[in-house]
Amino acid sequence: MDWTRCVARSDLAAALATAVCLVMTAGCNAAPTGPLGRTDSPGSAPVAQAVSATSAVRTVISANHGHTVVLTVDQLLSHAAMRLDIQGDADHSHTLDLSAEDVIDLDSGAGVIRTSSINAGHDHVVTFLGYWDY
Repeated sequence: MDWTRCVARSDLAAALATAVCLVMTAGCNAAPTGPLGRTDSPGSAPVAQAVSATSAVRTVISANHGHTVVLTVDQLLSHAAMRLDIQGDADHSHTLDLSAEDVIDLDSGAGVIRTSSINAGHDHVVTFLGYWDY
């Protein structure tokens, strides 16, 4: 095989790899269709919180009224159990416990669903979206 055919094949492989990466990450950069981390109205579907400079994972919070979850890249890579505060803009706080296994699952791209602490007479179901969920 001459060098031009070899280069053409490597260029094709690089182009295909780039296309796969673009398709896989297209959803990550898509803007949610409502207020970030909130539902548009009672009974409507929750809207995923956008991944920001501080949050490494998108989340959905049930019956949300201003709460946000921030899981940093450093926290994600620590693979350690942790307690997160999800107060955000709400007038009260909730905490959420993630086990070391949960954090490892999130780092590997799996989704995790956990329930927050009860405060102000209620709790929230928090869904951490896996790579393939958005």
